[in-house]
Amino acid sequence: MMRSVSIHRLWFHWVLILSAAVPSFASGKSKMVVGGDHQNPPFEFLQQGVPTGFNVELMRAVSQKMGADVEIRLAPWAEARTALEEGKIDALAGMYYSEKRSRLVDFSLPHTMVTMGLYVRTDSTIQSIEDIRGKEVIVQRGDIVDDFLRENKITPHIIQVTDPADELRLLASGRHDCALMPSRLQSEYLIRTLGLSNIMGVGKNLPQWRYCFAVPKGHSALRYRLDEALDILKVNGEYKKIYDKWFGIYEKRDLWQTIKYYVWAMALIVLLLGASFIWSWSLRRQVRKRTAELRESEGALQRSHNELERRVEYRTAELADTVDALQNEIAERHKAEKALQDLNRTLEERIRREVAKNREKDVMLIQQNRQAALGEILDH
Repeated sequence: MMRSVSIHRLWFHWVLILSAAVPSFASGKSKMVVGGDHQNPPFEFLQQGVPTGFNVELMRAVSQKMGADVEIRLAPWAEARTALEEGKIDALAGMYYSEKRSRLVDFSLPHTMVTMGLYVRTDSTIQSIEDIRGKEVIVQRGDIVDDFLRENKITPHIIQVTDPADELRLLASGRHDCALMPSRLQSEYLIRTLGLSNIMGVGKNLPQWRYCFAVPKGHSALRYRLDEALDILKVNGEYKKIYDKWFGIYEKRDLWQTIKYYVWAMALIVLLLGASFIWSWSLRRQVRKRTAELRESEGALQRSHNELERRVEYRTAELADTVDALQNEIAERHKAEKALQDLNRTLEERIRREVAKNREKDVMLIQQNRQAALGEILDH
C-alpha cells in the first residue's frame, strides 16, 4: 500500500515537472514551437519562405518520435536566441554549447560535433588562429565564435554581420582580414552555393563545438524527451540518413581536404621509392656490367699470370739444366786439372829421374874422360 502511494506521488511529481517545464507544449497542447536562424544553411534556412535544412528535418523527426507536432519559426539569429531566453518558444533546433550560454538556457546532448572554420583570401599570409590576433575578423553577431573572440581577447577588431553568408561575401569582396565561422561544413556549403573562388579555409586543430538542442532554463523534462528521441533516431538509422543528405558530400570533400596532404605525401613516397628502385636497378646493372668486366680482366690477368708462371718454370728448368751442365763441366775440369797435375808430377818425377840419371852418366863420363886424359898424360 505504501509502495503504491509512493509511486503515485512520484508520478504526480513528474506530471508537475512536465507542466511547469513546457507551458506551451505540455499544458494541453500537442504542438512544439521551435525557433532557429533564418539564414544558416545548410543547418536551417528559409527556401521560398519555407523552413528547411538539417536542423529542421532533424527536429521534425525528433518531434515525430515524441508524438508531437512541431512548428518551425525561423528569424534572425539574435531574435531567435532572445525568444528562447525569454521563454517565447519551446526550443532552438541548433545552438552551440558554451559554459556562458548554459547559464541562460539548458542544452540537450549534442546532436552534431562541428569544427570551426577559419577563412581567408587566397593571397593572405594568415595560417592559424594565432595569426589573427589584432586582425579584423568577420563574425556573425551573437554567434559562438563572436563569444569565443571576446572571451579569449584575441582581437578588438570584430566585424559583426547578420548572416553567415554575409561573412564570406564581405571577405571575398576584399574587405577585412578573415572570417571566423562556427562550422567548416557550413562554410564549404556557402562557398559552393555562392560561387566564391578567391577564399579558402586554413588552420589545423581548430576548436570543435557541441551543437545541441536548446530549451529555456529549467525545462529539464523537455530536454530529456529531446535527448530520448534523438537517441532513437541514432539507433534506428534515421539520424544518419538526414545527416548524409545534408552533409555527406561536404564531409567527403572535407575528408579529402584532410587526407589530401597524406595522399600527396604517399604519392611522393611512391615516386621516391620508384626513383630509388630505378636507380637501384640501374646501379645493379652497372655493378653487374662492371663485375663482368672485372671478371674478364681477372681472367685475362690470371691467364697472363699462368703464362708467366709457365715461362718462369720453363726458364727455371733451363737454368737448372745449364747449372747442371756447368757443374758437370766444372767437375770434368777438376778431373782434367787433377789429371794434368798428376801428369805434371809424373813428368817432373821422370825429368828428375832422367836428370839424375843423366847427371850420373855425365859424372861417369867426365870421370872416364879425366882418367883417359890422365892416362894419356901419363903415357906421354
